[in-house]
Amino acid sequence: MAADKNDKALMIPDDPVCAHVAEEKAASPDSDETAIDEALRELRRDNETSTLPDPTEAIDALAPEQAGDEPEAPMTGIFGVLERAQNAMVAANERLVEEAEEPPKSYRKLSIGLIIGGVIVLLLAAGFVAWQQSSRVRVPDLIGTDQSRAVEAINAAHLKVGRLTERATVTATPGTVIDQDPMVDVKVARGTAIDLTIATSSGQASVPSVLKMSTSDAATALSSARLVYSELATFSDTVPPGGIVGQLPVAGTVVDGGTKVYVLVSQGAATSPVAVPKVLGLSKADASKLLRDQGFTPLFYYAQTSFGATGQAVTQTPASTGQAFPGSVVMVLICQGNATSGMIVPDVTGKAEAEAKTALSNAGFNVDVRRIVTSSASAGTVVAQTPQAKDTRLDAGATVGLLVSAGSNPSVRLPSLLGSSLATAQGKLRSMGFDVVVVPLPKGQQPGPVTQQFPAGGLTYNLGLPVLLYAPQKG
Repeated sequence: MAADKNDKALMIPDDPVCAHVAEEKAASPDSDETAIDEALRELRRDNETSTLPDPTEAIDALAPEQAGDEPEAPMTGIFGVLERAQNAMVAANERLVEEAEEPPKSYRKLSIGLIIGGVIVLLLAAGFVAWQQSSRVRVPDLIGTDQSRAVEAINAAHLKVGRLTERATVTATPGTVIDQDPMVDVKVARGTAIDLTIATSSGQASVPSVLKMSTSDAATALSSARLVYSELATFSDTVPPGGIVGQLPVAGTVVDGGTKVYVLVSQGAATSPVAVPKVLGLSKADASKLLRDQGFTPLFYYAQTSFGATGQAVTQTPASTGQAFPGSVVMVLICQGNATSGMIVPDVTGKAEAEAKTALSNAGFNVDVRRIVTSSASAGTVVAQTPQAKDTRLDAGATVGLLVSAGSNPSVRLPSLLGSSLATAQGKLRSMGFDVVVVPLPKGQQPGPVTQQFPAGGLTYNLGLPVLLYAPQKG
């Protein structure tokens, strides 16, 4: 220790090299101080035993090696000491840099803790999400369900009933669910409130489709929709007997409750004429039912006659001894009494249609022309009239029905009458020989243009069969 004190006393503060070494010594950790002290001791020993090298030799020693020269020997003297001291300081600085760049142990421990904590948080979050998913349920389908059953389904799904709203509608049964929020199959948390919209009755109704139903099922469906079932017979080559051929108004039409819906029921194919049933002596109601059941279209006229009972059928055309194609018109005269007052009806049988209409109009009567398929008279010729000229009297302005031949071909192409006025459409179809049936409108409502027609225009249809028209007032 005494020697070390003496060595320190020998240091020359003004020497820049020694001063630099002293600074490095003061700034370096203990591990570097030993190397620097050793270098200083060697420096002092060399100074005592060696002389300074020749400057030329010092310069040559500092010059870089030339290619091919032998490796230089380690420096001696003060330059060797300086080199070793410099190398020691460089190594110490490198260690300092490495230690500065390397995180301290406390920092590494903190990093590891943070990583472990992050993993734990992620695991907890995943567990929470999984728990949330397992606690969510699907919203059941409640549309069309009765309100009480909808409530049961909501409770069974671990949900609760939310806001209830009523809405008048013609497309759903009153008391059933027509809307829900949230919608079906949406996953929600248990206990979520489900809002329901409940259908209430409306003054109107939507016409259901009955085309693929039996007649009994069709009647039930229309009754449930607060509509009136009305059956009409027709003939079809494609629909078997008893099947429904068509309906009017068509499905989806919104009408007032209590509206009559006509349903056309097939009687099979109309391939040949059939016998006309006898209705003489029957009341109007009985005669109408018998003729329609046999597939004919009855038309009734009224006159005073000198024979028959009042209120009964006294004549019919065609007669019960004849035949006609199914769907053909049968004119029936109902007796209004046996008085002999009134005007005699002119006989126009066998005349051309135009000539017959002129004669009846000149006599003060209205004319109703219907057509019948027959080979006994050429097309356009009057086959029969009701009332007949013999033994009948009519008041001025009464209607006389004319049955005009449509020729021997029963099928014609139907015109499209959509957009026409109801009066124009009826006149056109009747003049062709069809039975026109109009869907009745609510009381007090005036008809508008034709919006629906069955069968549709352009189709081939047998004369005498019913053609349905619907002409509601424009809204």
